[in-house]
Amino acid sequence: MIRSLKSPRGVLSVLVLLFFAVALSLTASVQATQIEYEKVDHPPKLEGVLARIQKNWAAQKRALAKATARQYGAADIDGENITVVLEPRDGQLSESIDFGALSNLGVSIVAQSRHLVAVSSPISALERLTHVAGVQFVRLPIKPRPLVVSEGVARVKASVYSRRGFTGRGVKVGVIDIGFVGVPSLQNRGELPQVFSRDFTGGGIFERGSLSESAMVHGSACAEIVHDIAPDAEIHLYKVADIVSLENAKDAAIQEGLDIVTVSLGWRWGSGFGDGTGRACEIVDDAFQNNVLWVNAAGNYSQSQVSAQLSDPDADGYHNFDGDDEVVSLQNVRAGDEVEVWLTWNEWPITSHDYDLLLVKIATDGSTEIIERADTKQYRSVPFERLVYTIREPGNYGLAVWRAEDAKVTLFKGIIYLKP
Repeated sequence: MIRSLKSPRGVLSVLVLLFFAVALSLTASVQATQIEYEKVDHPPKLEGVLARIQKNWAAQKRALAKATARQYGAADIDGENITVVLEPRDGQLSESIDFGALSNLGVSIVAQSRHLVAVSSPISALERLTHVAGVQFVRLPIKPRPLVVSEGVARVKASVYSRRGFTGRGVKVGVIDIGFVGVPSLQNRGELPQVFSRDFTGGGIFERGSLSESAMVHGSACAEIVHDIAPDAEIHLYKVADIVSLENAKDAAIQEGLDIVTVSLGWRWGSGFGDGTGRACEIVDDAFQNNVLWVNAAGNYSQSQVSAQLSDPDADGYHNFDGDDEVVSLQNVRAGDEVEVWLTWNEWPITSHDYDLLLVKIATDGSTEIIERADTKQYRSVPFERLVYTIREPGNYGLAVWRAEDAKVTLFKGIIYLKP
């Protein structure tokens, strides 16, 4: 059976699906036939989408491999290479990875932080990366999503404090963000003072690159707010693009003696479980332990939540959202919409309980066709799956969660983001 999401409240939160679009609303339940899914035996420690890219590349399906890479945000396939992130064994620093072995595979270092390494690797060598000493997991870069920014000086009544002499004098404030386009123009107009800036992306501190119109000025707007609230504070701008550069920016904030950093970015659950565990939270904890107050945006989607208790009473390998319902249907999905889904479970940082995420198309007779999957083979690897798909034709679509026979995790979390 296929079921729509019932209510944003009142259901036990064993699997939490956060819906980041109002288009995901109620639909009717319909009877469904058995989902036909066979788990592909991907190499462990390699993100499933990378395994598919490598497989298609080896089969001379280069166009399909490139299309998949673009779909998952890795548009920077350069010749025979793709940028990926190496995670070291749990508890180890990135220096524990055998860099000589990486060099022998034709891999070059793009960026390195204390706990992560971004590399440009030949696509043909992706599986071999998982066998390099010190490497625990190989995945695509996790990129942040800018959160909503408003010119909220009046709303927070900052002028009350500035009139009393609290202007930020002697305080160093860092703004960590993905886009600072337009900062020089703001300075010329007197809306920003002299700033100190560092680029941890390699793309240029004030350059747009591939950022959207809203993202490219996101950090600039954040810096304006900081200056309006604390006009005498010393402002530092740190440009980041992923978790690797975020950790490097954090280290710079500590080294340069910043008092406060403000971050209006969301990292979703590819970097943790959302309960204080995971790499992003560890970065924040380290900053705080080194006397840097970290202020992060939160709560943008607090009213967009719906939860459902999952189980598999019929032991058919699919979680039941409610009764016999093994598919959550999505309404108002249109051709051209991009559906992005993240699933994680409470076994951070390493799991061997294997779960897959399936996007299905639902026919009028209830039959289902799997059109995209997130199918990493979890064996001492990171507990998350990510699925991205651009809808090609109108119709009814839904999500299902498959589990391996011995997978028995009790708490899941997920995000669904629908981009028109």
